[in-house]
Amino acid sequence: MISEVQYGGRVTDDFDKRLLKTYVKSWFCDEMFDANFQFEEKAYHIPKITRMDDIFDYIDTMPNYDSGKVFGLSPLAND
Repeated sequence: MISEVQYGGRVTDDFDKRLLKTYVKSWFCDEMFDANFQFEEKAYHIPKITRMDDIFDYIDTMPNYDSGKVFGLSPLAND
C-alpha cells in the first residue's frame, strides 16, 4: 500500500514508482521486526520504545541528512 499510495502526494513517473516499490520491498519485510534487525546504515533500527516521550527523544538523535548508503547507493552518491 505504501508503494501505491503516499500520504500527501503521489508518484507519477513510472521509473520513480518502480524505485519506490523496490525500496518498500527491501525495507518493509518481516525481518524488520526481529530484535537484532538493522537497516543498511547501523544508525537505523526500530527501537523498543513504548513511551511517546522516548519516541521523540529517539527521533531527535537521528541525523538531519542521510548518506546514500541508507538507500542502497554508493557512498559516492553524496559527492
